[in-house]
Amino acid sequence: MLSIAADLVTDIIGLIVMIANQLIHSIQA
Repeated sequence: MLSIAADLVTDIIGLIVMIANQLIHSIQA
């Protein structure tokens, strides 16, 4: 259970980071 939750958290964090990077690039451009 803990390992599955950790995987979900890391996946969600990765998605948030990707979206944040896209927003930053779009704002700078």
